[in-house]
Amino acid sequence: MTKKDRPDYDPSELNEVLGRSPLLNGEDRDKSKKLRTIVRGTLRPKDVFDELNVREIASAIWEEDRLKKMRQGFLESRYPAALENLMAHELPKAHKGLTQEELYKKVNLEWLQAFTMIIAQEDLPIFERLIENRSSAWKACLKDYERRQRNRAKRNRPDDV
Repeated sequence: MTKKDRPDYDPSELNEVLGRSPLLNGEDRDKSKKLRTIVRGTLRPKDVFDELNVREIASAIWEEDRLKKMRQGFLESRYPAALENLMAHELPKAHKGLTQEELYKKVNLEWLQAFTMIIAQEDLPIFERLIENRSSAWKACLKDYERRQRNRAKRNRPDDV
């Protein structure tokens, strides 16, 4: 890294002021730091505002991924209710005369997942909005960073005479 490429601030000072990234219990701080390092390596921040973008983008990506995992957990928590409903109502209609054991053999994972989506459909838009919000947040930060890079490049360009 040349002197020109080095930031004009110390990122650790910003970390001292703002503290560590907020994580939920059980989340891996090392993976969170690794994500921030990857984002920092991609953006190569030059000033404190670029570094703030690094923090915000990494946090928004982390939170978006967290919400996707929560959505998955939410859906999986609905499997028992979906299976109960399938066994009690849907499969007996489609397969009259089969025993409970024979009906269980008819159930496959795709049916269970599809039926889970049906019974959870009222709650899923909440997750989708939250996920889209986090995605939009990091994309907006990236656009802000790119705009500042363009402006910085214009200021550093020699004037044409």
